Amino acid sequence: EFPNIPIYSVCGNCDGPFARSPESLLVELEGVRIFAAHGHKHNVKYGYMNFYMATREQNAALGLFGHTHEPLCEEHDGMWLLNPGSCMGYGATYGVAYVHEGQVIRCEINRI
Repeated sequence: EFPNIPIYSVCGNCDGPFARSPESLLVELEGVRIFAAHGHKHNVKYGYMNFYMATREQNAALGLFGHTHEPLCEEHDGMWLLNPGSCMGYGATYGVAYVHEGQVIRCEINRI
């Protein structure tokens, strides 16, 4: 942990069998259920429906994923999907989700 800040991670498709992080996780922060997975096992390169459904099955308000390296911030029926993109190279991005009183208010993609 960074000084008093918990850090959560999931393993990706290139992490191999010795990765310490889980393939997916479900956490509750500030009253918001968050489902996170790298996305490769949900075939996100071919669309987001599988990941959307997995997030919905977890009764999560926010689904975090990567794998495509393409930023995405969308709300569907009160549930947010956020892919921060890639933090490397020209056009590097990161994602932010804003939470208030147990709800995701909005998310955004920012350039580094």
